Amino acid sequence: MALIDFSTENGVQTITLHGRFDSSNATETENEMLEARAAAPGSGLIIDAADLRYISSAGLRSVLRMKKSTPGMKMINVQAEVYSVFEMVGLTEMIELHKADD
Repeated sequence: MALIDFSTENGVQTITLHGRFDSSNATETENEMLEARAAAPGSGLIIDAADLRYISSAGLRSVLRMKKSTPGMKMINVQAEVYSVFEMVGLTEMIELHKADD
């Protein structure tokens, strides 16, 4: 189950994803992300994926919705396995992704 943590510092909100982001928890996780965004309107958005181990199409859809609501959103610390999913479906051209240091 993907769990999230969030914090806001210097006008930028960071949402940290943990575990798996798939159809079993995408709706709940997306709702939590939207609630976190509502708590910090107008802030920038970084999604920290250091602890995200898997993302399915349902998770990708939620990330795209976040990108739509916050065009300047970027993802950091994206693990190789997760990055390859974004790359496979062509989302590396739409979302600013930064790979995790190996």
